Amino acid sequence: MVQVVKGLAIVTVICAFIVGILDFQWETAIIWWVSGIVSGILIFAFGVVIEHLENISYALNRGESDNRYASSDLRKPAPTGSLGKLQGYTMSNSDDKD
Repeated sequence: MVQVVKGLAIVTVICAFIVGILDFQWETAIIWWVSGIVSGILIFAFGVVIEHLENISYALNRGESDNRYASSDLRKPAPTGSLGKLQGYTMSNSDDKD
């Protein structure tokens, strides 16, 4: 899929260049060439995004993870410490200006 999208980007640039030559008036040729290059770059960038998404999907399916947390850390229960130290604690309201 990625190769098809990247190939489409190259074909877009080539076709725009050819059409610019065939319909050669400076204004229209430059418009064809610039629009072809911009379109080709956008299509190619879309292909790169798809390639990265496929790599991420492949890594997740294999169980690999390069994030900060190991999968075993995510399965640990939440800490259940005593909250007795917080009894009687009140937060001050910084909006009150007496």
